[in-house]
Amino acid sequence: MVAQINNITQALLKNAENINKLSESTKIGKKNIENIVKYIENVAEESESLSEVIKIIHNFVERINILAINASIEAAHAGKFGRGFFVVAEEVRKLVEFTYEKISNTTNSLENVKNSIEEIKNFSKEILKEFDSIEKKNISSNWTRKFYQNFYGRTKCRRSSSSRSD
Repeated sequence: MVAQINNITQALLKNAENINKLSESTKIGKKNIENIVKYIENVAEESESLSEVIKIIHNFVERINILAINASIEAAHAGKFGRGFFVVAEEVRKLVEFTYEKISNTTNSLENVKNSIEEIKNFSKEILKEFDSIEKKNISSNWTRKFYQNFYGRTKCRRSSSSRSD
């Protein structure tokens, strides 16, 4: 009977040891996820800066477009003497259209990146909640491990004293 109790206690201690290893891995995993969240927040801040730059470029291109329209009007007033000026204004207008298209594409891509960043942040928060849950369960397992260690120590002492008295 004592041998069975010892075997069970040893198995329980081994399980407690495995739980401790899992706990350490959990702490490391949680710390890594927390670091990832920090980096993701930095990327989110940088993407906001890029959005501001795109707005500035968009405003700049709008002004150039107005200048190109005015140049075309002045070229039309000048008649055949403004023909060269009209060609230049037309090329500027084409560049403006091209730039608007690229700004739109970049804005859409940046918006997709922002959405992905937000999803990653949300997933990371859920993972951190799971790590917290594991840590709370580990507190309970630490108590159980200590109980079994105390129990094993007592039964070992009793065996030693009973074998001496025999």
